[in-house]
Amino acid sequence: MPRKKLIRINSSHFQSLFKAIYSFFKSFGKYHSYQWQKEQKEQVIDLPPIKKERIVSTERPNDCSKCGHGPLAEILYGLPDFKDPEFQRAQAAGEITCGGCCITGMEAKWQCVECGQKVWQPPLWHEKQALARYSSSYRKRLFEETMKANGFQKKEMS
Repeated sequence: MPRKKLIRINSSHFQSLFKAIYSFFKSFGKYHSYQWQKEQKEQVIDLPPIKKERIVSTERPNDCSKCGHGPLAEILYGLPDFKDPEFQRAQAAGEITCGGCCITGMEAKWQCVECGQKVWQPPLWHEKQALARYSSSYRKRLFEETMKANGFQKKEMS
């Protein structure tokens, strides 16, 4: 019976073999992933964006411009007390509706309870800027008074 010849593999040979196999599968996966993405991009249909025009009013509209229902409900933001009987009555009568808890300052003011059309109030930029200026000067004065009350003195830098 012929004797079998043993092949000895050094650990560095073993590592290089697995590195080669790993790099092969890695490049294979990248290629097929790229091909798949390319095919998906070709299948995408470009739809024109839905253009929603904002309806702006300084006062609460009597009727909805879309469906004619009126008057529009005021949108409440934040977390109202849902168990309050006055809140339940006003919501059932269509005087108010909930708008969510996130407040960014760009929310609609009124909403039609029939069709969901929203109406925005124009921003009061001049009032907001005046309030911001006043707030900034007030914070500065408050800081200086607090520092003075705690024994710190303002020194001029030269």
